[in-house]
Amino acid sequence: MRMTDTSLTGLQEIQLDRIDDARGYLLRVFDALEWAPQGDDLSTWAQVVTSFTATKNTLRGMHYQLPPYAEGKLVVPLAGAMFWVSVDVRPNSATFGQWYGTALTATDGTALAAVPGFAHGCLSLSGDVTLLILSTQTHRADDGAGFRWDDPDIAIGWPDLGAPPHLSPAHRRLPRFDTFADGLGVPREREAVHA
Repeated sequence: MRMTDTSLTGLQEIQLDRIDDARGYLLRVFDALEWAPQGDDLSTWAQVVTSFTATKNTLRGMHYQLPPYAEGKLVVPLAGAMFWVSVDVRPNSATFGQWYGTALTATDGTALAAVPGFAHGCLSLSGDVTLLILSTQTHRADDGAGFRWDDPDIAIGWPDLGAPPHLSPAHRRLPRFDTFADGLGVPREREAVHA
C-alpha cells in the first residue's frame, strides 16, 4: 500500500495492494498497521457503505457534513470509473476553497483518503460504478450541507462527457460556495443533502 500526498494537505491518493491470479484478485483495502501513521483522523471507521451509480454522466455533490460530524473518508472503486473531487473547506487551511480531482477506476487499484474538512463530489465516467466508502462518522442527514458543483469561484475542472450531467433535485438547489462558506462553513440556508 503506497500513500501519495496530493496538492491539498490531508488528501492522499493510495495505491492499494492487489494480488491477481487465474481465479480473480484480492484487494487489501485497509491495514491498521499501515494506517497508524495517519493518526486519529483516519484510524477508526464508523460507517462502511457501497455506492452504486447506474448511468454514465451522473453527478453527486458537492456534499459536506458539518462539524462536529465532519467525515474523514476512504473511497475505493470496486467497479467502473468515477471522477472524484474533494474541495478543502477548512476555514484556516492555506488551501481553503481549492479542489483536487482524480479518476478512480476499479482496474488500477487507486483509492483516495481525506481527513475531515473536505467537501466531496463525483461524476460517473462509466455506467455501473460501485464504490466502497469508509467514513469516520455515521451519515447525519440533518447535518449535511453543500454547494453547487459548477460554482464559478471554485471552478472545478469536471470532465466534459458531451452533455449536461444528471443531478438530483436536491443537488440542483445547492447554494453558491460563498453562501456555504459564510460563517466558517455553515451556510445561511441549510438543507439536508443526501449524496
